[in-house]
Amino acid sequence: MEKTKIIQHLKDAKAAHKNWVTKAKMLINGFDIQADSIPVDSHACEFGKWFDKESKNLSSLSFTSFECMKDINVHHTMLHNTYENIYKIYYAGENSFFNKLFGIKKEVTQEDRELSLRYFHEMEVLSNKLIDELNRMENKIASLDGEKLAAH
Repeated sequence: MEKTKIIQHLKDAKAAHKNWVTKAKMLINGFDIQADSIPVDSHACEFGKWFDKESKNLSSLSFTSFECMKDINVHHTMLHNTYENIYKIYYAGENSFFNKLFGIKKEVTQEDRELSLRYFHEMEVLSNKLIDELNRMENKIASLDGEKLAAH
């Protein structure tokens, strides 16, 4: 594995994650966001796709502990589980087939918005933990000898 590629993929995954969180915040702030652009399933977002693909490769490296990868997975899954509560407020209130199919938002009350902001605060905490773990991983990768890394 080439160190610069690993780091770039990691940076791209972090950026995709931050974009996903930003879209959730935009939804709460009243922007017209399509339901499918903020996937509820943790394996369907860009970060989740990256993690599912790369976690086995990264786990095989000597610096990456299984615990680190497990923590990233736990934070990411909990983040999506928390977002699901917001999703239900904005999209799942109207249970018709067509609303679900097209991701049509329902009317949101002030109470709903306040509740979604509380959920979003939980998301921010989890997102920060996830980013902290990813930054630690990136720093470890950056400090590795490129030749030893390429041997993996």
